[in-house]
Amino acid sequence: LPLVDRSIHIRGFVTAPDGSAISTTWVGVADRPDQLSRGIMRRLLGESEDTSPSVLSILADNSGEVGIAVSDLPFPIVDGNPTIYLGFAHQSYTPALIAYSIPVSTTATADPESAVSVILQPSVRLVGRVLTGVDVPVADAVVSVDGQGKERMLPDVLSPVRETILQASTGADGRFSFIGIPSGACHLEVAHPSYVPAYLDTTVAAGIGPFDIGAVHLTSASTASVLVSNGNKEPVPDAEVIAILESGWVNTVEGGTTSAAARQISSRTNASGEAILRGVIDGHYSLHAIAPGYTWNRQAGIHLLDSPVHMSLSEGGEAHLTVHASSGEVISNAEFDFSIRPATVPGPTSTWQLQARPLDETKSGIY
Repeated sequence: LPLVDRSIHIRGFVTAPDGSAISTTWVGVADRPDQLSRGIMRRLLGESEDTSPSVLSILADNSGEVGIAVSDLPFPIVDGNPTIYLGFAHQSYTPALIAYSIPVSTTATADPESAVSVILQPSVRLVGRVLTGVDVPVADAVVSVDGQGKERMLPDVLSPVRETILQASTGADGRFSFIGIPSGACHLEVAHPSYVPAYLDTTVAAGIGPFDIGAVHLTSASTASVLVSNGNKEPVPDAEVIAILESGWVNTVEGGTTSAAARQISSRTNASGEAILRGVIDGHYSLHAIAPGYTWNRQAGIHLLDSPVHMSLSEGGEAHLTVHASSGEVISNAEFDFSIRPATVPGPTSTWQLQARPLDETKSGIY
């Protein structure tokens, strides 16, 4: 196997897009990328660097340089394919993660010095506040962010870091804060079980201090109860109840915030045949109930706030099918997954499709 010269010294350079050095950047070195999550998060939050015994922690000097001696790594280096992972974190920049292959030589006489350069993108600390229509703080609202800079976020292997960067919850005062958000177009979604979801599109720019988007106002929503039973008035458990908004669509813009009720909400019935629908507004819905062994039930023009709403399902019949291959050959002894759904909203002239997916995917299709 190619051998690693344990005397190799790796020089790292951390710079901004304009080429200027980024000093005091935390650099973590580990043999697995997931071990770097904690150190990156601590640094972004302004806490001290990670002290995990399996991670080598270094701070870049005033010239943005770090020195890594292979002999100082707190984990064994395997000859043949020695890959290490470097994580970079600074409060003013989006974190980065790279995989680095240590130079090897069949004679263990590799160049004693190796260099790696990393460019960190400027980031923003994004802050705001979630309020009701009468300016009362909303606690425990979930704020999610997405934008054109998302492709510069960390890979999925560092999911704890990604989740912290891309999602936050409001405190008792309704305030929320994001760290490490790339500059550029930004889309925010605010959700809470008791309110209609809100959306905000803005453009954030790096600068001195946090970027404050101001207040996001939420419109109150309610819950509704739907009771599903069969022809004998017995509860139907595990039925899927779908409500599609027909009228009362909320789509208002206030201070750049768009508030829109969900066009479709769904839930399943419990053992008592009750389904709880959350996020309901004052409007009319098309209501659907679906359960195995029963026909599809649809009711239109339902005002869900007048709950509970009762729906009755009739038992369905049986269908006997013979499945043929394109050659006309009957397919026997094959296992199929069948699902039957209307091509459109059910009605007197609905077209129904039966989809069959055999284990042999070459014979799949619509029959």
